[in-house]
Amino acid sequence: MSKRSVSTPTNIGKNGRKSPFGHLLILKENRFAFTALDRLCSRRTNRKGLLVYIYGPAGVGKSHLIHYFRREISVKEPDLVVRHCTASELAGNFATASAEETIPDFQTELRSTRFLFCEDIQALRRRKETQQQLLTAMDELYSHAARIVITGNVAPGELADFSPKLINRFHGGTCALVAIPSLESRTRLIDQFASAMQVAIPPDSSELLARSLQVSPRELKSAVTQLDAMARVNKARIDQTFVKRFLKRDVQATELSLTKIATSVARHFGVKVKDLRAESRRQGLVIPRQTAMYLARELTGLSCNEIATYFHRRNHSTIIHACKRIESQLEKDVSLRQQLNQIRRMFSG
Repeated sequence: MSKRSVSTPTNIGKNGRKSPFGHLLILKENRFAFTALDRLCSRRTNRKGLLVYIYGPAGVGKSHLIHYFRREISVKEPDLVVRHCTASELAGNFATASAEETIPDFQTELRSTRFLFCEDIQALRRRKETQQQLLTAMDELYSHAARIVITGNVAPGELADFSPKLINRFHGGTCALVAIPSLESRTRLIDQFASAMQVAIPPDSSELLARSLQVSPRELKSAVTQLDAMARVNKARIDQTFVKRFLKRDVQATELSLTKIATSVARHFGVKVKDLRAESRRQGLVIPRQTAMYLARELTGLSCNEIATYFHRRNHSTIIHACKRIESQLEKDVSLRQQLNQIRRMFSG
């Protein structure tokens, strides 16, 4: 694995990076990845440093980094041709181009990119033709000094059923691990999430949560959200006693049923619960339905299969997709974040 020396930007404070693009908490677990991306986006690089490969388990903040720098580069270089996609979307677009016999158009569009962000590269496992298209495109992009950012859940050498040549290209860039946060980092994350959500969590309670939940930032955020919701439902103050009960799941949460969540979401968006649970693909129902699925996953502790059954979906993959879409939107949509907070506040009523 390649891990090149990268200088640390001087404008990273103790509490992270503040900019017009939002706030990004810089921890020891993501500092190297952040610095590599910052260097790439600031063009402090040479022709051999055109690719950054970010890897780590789900929920550690890879997408958060990508969205942060995607917004930054769009402001710094507004005329740059930027493409941001998941590997699944790339494979889907290639399959469509193949079926419609428009592969040359697909290739032209991909190769005209000058900054490529491609997430969840592991989705191309066993997709040999799409891997070859990406490999060819990357070689073309290199010749034009384009910049490429790839994310995956494992290091390049651990990608199964991948072209050795493509793995070699990934190794040729700067590879940076984003790890599960340490106790210190988990405490800082909980404090930041609580502050952003305006949830009062005393320091001793925050530390108790951090010690007890050795999980990813995404799961920590979900825990803070659930803790706030449970406190509202039970009309309780968050202290060590309540946190201990919360961790033992010894807190009444009967009001936070799927029906309660769906009803609150439907009321907020002005739609009907039966429509949220129906097969209709009407555009006006997409965000409300995905929001209801996201909050159900976040607040109930039910499995994706149980939530899928309630919403009359075939399997859990629909719920996972909905949650990822909402998480992606929340990174850049202030209005949606405000709407979710308004819905959460309904649960205390």
